[in-house]
Amino acid sequence: MDSEIASVHFVDGCVIEHDYVYVSTAADDLDPIEVDFSRLFFNDRGEWVHHDLEWAVVSVCVQRAAEPRRYAALSRQGDVEFQFVGGSSVETIPDAGVYDGAGAMTQIREIGGVLVACGYGGQVYVRDPGGWRPLGGGLAHLSTADRPAHITSIDGTGSDDVYAVGFHGRIFHFDGSAWSELDSPVRVHLERVRASGGRIYVCGNDATVLCGDRAGFDILPIEGFSAHLWGIERFGDETYVAHLDGLLVHDGTAWSPVDMRLRDARSPEDGYRLDAFDGVLWSFGPKRVAWFDGTTWTEMPHPDN
Repeated sequence: MDSEIASVHFVDGCVIEHDYVYVSTAADDLDPIEVDFSRLFFNDRGEWVHHDLEWAVVSVCVQRAAEPRRYAALSRQGDVEFQFVGGSSVETIPDAGVYDGAGAMTQIREIGGVLVACGYGGQVYVRDPGGWRPLGGGLAHLSTADRPAHITSIDGTGSDDVYAVGFHGRIFHFDGSAWSELDSPVRVHLERVRASGGRIYVCGNDATVLCGDRAGFDILPIEGFSAHLWGIERFGDETYVAHLDGLLVHDGTAWSPVDMRLRDARSPEDGYRLDAFDGVLWSFGPKRVAWFDGTTWTEMPHPDN
């Protein structure tokens, strides 16, 4: 693959430290259906470095419990690349992905110190010392032709409290032994789930935001707004959600738009994925990356854009 590309858009990102992030991007001038290509970046205190993969990377995360700390990139086919101080390695999740599995993979997360990856067709895998295996047997038994268990996101408070969300408003819970489906107040597709402070926050289509736990979920309605929400995160005592034209924040009482003060002639404010750690909230929009310290938003200009 020629390393020269015109520009990129951001696919996912995670916070390593307050001024250190790991980001996956895709090339604007390559058809993702025809060409598997991703450019992965580290930004350490404003300095960008990258390497390319002939994969379609859909999700990145940090495994803080590993020694040394590792940075994982998951492809839609179930390939996993690990970067760490002193080297890198590659693994493939058996039976995962489009070609040999039930469908595309969608996200990788560290939950309770271990890595968990999810995807369409009820795919949920955990990485233990013996390698990758289906977590609790996976969710294929809960996937049918008319109601597929297409999982888009996964998170939890620990190995015995894992939540998976996906198409048709479906919410699943793993208690350490078995999966069960929870009652959901919506039927729209759900995009992201975050565990924070003992509560579970979910966002998705039609401006859907849910808050709850295994006992039940409530809707946090956004009046007069209907856009798809692609990311959700808790920062401080507030809930942030991302849509393609920016962010919204809920202060515990009401929703309001976030003025990141980044608008200019080059591109408007945007939003897609969110991640918070080490006292900062990062926004990885399709074209803009910025971080918030609780007072001020600061953009991190990207060299390919």
